[in-house]
Amino acid sequence: MLFQFNANYFEFVRDSGFVGFAQETSNKDPDGHYFWIMGAEIAEDIGPDLQHIYIELDDQCGGQYGGLTSIALSRDRFTVYLDHIRDQEGIDTEFNAIQIDFKCDDTEFQDLCEILQRIMECHEDKLTFTEVSYST
Repeated sequence: MLFQFNANYFEFVRDSGFVGFAQETSNKDPDGHYFWIMGAEIAEDIGPDLQHIYIELDDQCGGQYGGLTSIALSRDRFTVYLDHIRDQEGIDTEFNAIQIDFKCDDTEFQDLCEILQRIMECHEDKLTFTEVSYST
């Protein structure tokens, strides 16, 4: 099952390897959604798997280290593919991916690519970039 939302806002912090997306709340959807991902701060913490990467969906209770298998970034879509075997309480195990649609300019896209490369250091084979735009 796919967890999907449109982000009106995103933020990244190059120095800390942080990328976050948020959906603006409204009368229709007063809760909104957010997702963020952060990599290891020091190289010694990077392991042979993806357990050094922290992901969080909607609530700190929905956060966990690891639990992802790969990431795909396009010009307007960020998708995190989730591991089916998640031993921590966190993101609902029903979901096999989180898909976030957003808008960015050329510079922001390049920055996102660079930060995600840093987050996925030593696991670049699990990271895909494409210039394709999915918006209609």
